Amino acid sequence: MLPAWLVAAALAAGTLFNAGWTWARARRGKPALELVPLASILPRWREELPAAAFLSLVAGVSEELFFRLVLPVLFALVGGGALAGFVVGTAAFALLHRYQGWRGMLATALVGIVLAVLYLASGQLWVAMAAHAAIDLNALVVRPLAGGRLRRGWTRQAAAAFPPASNQED
Repeated sequence: MLPAWLVAAALAAGTLFNAGWTWARARRGKPALELVPLASILPRWREELPAAAFLSLVAGVSEELFFRLVLPVLFALVGGGALAGFVVGTAAFALLHRYQGWRGMLATALVGIVLAVLYLASGQLWVAMAAHAAIDLNALVVRPLAGGRLRRGWTRQAAAAFPPASNQED
């Protein structure tokens, strides 16, 4: 069994490294390295960070429940076997991230394998959930914050650009 404290320590170390590396690149005027195209879901404004954090947590929990638990169990129940269920779950996980392009799908497939191994090695689904949430928090919250490229004042500008809809019926 893989000790949970070891997973937690690795996640914390990875987060600190990620934040430090992104911060150092930003200080030198270099953009954060983007291995996977995530521009469509990255926060642009500081006020979007709580939503990005919530998205990260929800994805970590719900995607792990579905791709690492439900799909493998269902596949095993219909006679496909547990290992085949994990393969199908990981493939589906990658395919449903196609909005990230082929590099994103490849990276997601590799991460899916790591998350499945974490789940199987620890025997606890919450370990994979925590790792998934940490990965997403790093991408959607830590890196934008450490990179210092988030704009302020979203509320004022958004209110001007998107006035409230009228409730009057025509």
